[in-house]
Amino acid sequence: MPSTAQRDDQDPEKIIGWQIHQLSKLTEFVQKVTTSVAREPAQVFEKALLELDELRLIAGNVAAEGVKLFLWTLGYTLQPSGRQETRIEGANRWLSEFIKREGSTAKMAKIINNTLAELVRQPSFAQALVTVNFVSVPAMWTALECLARDLWVRSLNNSSASVAHKAFRALESDDIQRKFIAVSDLAKYGFDVRHRVGNILASKFIFTDFEGIRRAFRVLHPTSNLTSDTNARALFLLEKTRHLIVHRAGFIDEKFKRETGERGPIDTRITLTAEEMQEWIDAVIVVGMKMIRMVDSHHHSNPRPA
Repeated sequence: MPSTAQRDDQDPEKIIGWQIHQLSKLTEFVQKVTTSVAREPAQVFEKALLELDELRLIAGNVAAEGVKLFLWTLGYTLQPSGRQETRIEGANRWLSEFIKREGSTAKMAKIINNTLAELVRQPSFAQALVTVNFVSVPAMWTALECLARDLWVRSLNNSSASVAHKAFRALESDDIQRKFIAVSDLAKYGFDVRHRVGNILASKFIFTDFEGIRRAFRVLHPTSNLTSDTNARALFLLEKTRHLIVHRAGFIDEKFKRETGERGPIDTRITLTAEEMQEWIDAVIVVGMKMIRMVDSHHHSNPRPA
């Protein structure tokens, strides 16, 4: 769970050492989606995580570019005196040959890690890494939330009348305001709600927390189980941490302590570790792929009725 404990060292791996391990697997998976109902939300989900990966790599890319510039400069100084254009060409050739040498990749990785460790000793750079994580948490949750809502809307729009009836019946036990559908919403579609039920009912269901997503998907698939207890816990903590960052700038309050069991002092800023970030992004991808697979499989077997 999120921790406010102070770091014993400035190891960048403990801050930004998380990776999107399953990104290539997700890309391959999305390419195999068979129905138009699931394909577009799946592609948007993949794009969101690709962009998140680019954000995650910023610090490493900065360090790598610094190392590359250092090595190129070294190659330049090793060139014989002469015309600058000739020395530049020689430096480019020297760097290219250096990279191709056996063991050079490992050496460069070590230099980059050492460079990162040096940079992290600078308070401003260390804070920048913390900010990357703070920005990444809402991005993770938003990718999953948007995927869930878009899949649900498109699936319901393309389902049979019996599934639409289930969605309406799911609201029967709720208060009158939640069951209310504005005439303007119906007029928007010319009072023809066929293939629009998802759009009309989306605001009646909750996609901003994982329990709400579960409930919404049970309308489509009553026996579905979106995740294991482990991933459910990870997504619960991601959801609550996102809320804390967005609404409290990451400062712990009584509600967060009560809901998550966080033991850090109130009004201290939460510290996000690479370990928990890894757990959260893994859960987002596993559950996201399960939702895509569920919707894709259903509509592959049950094409849109006329």
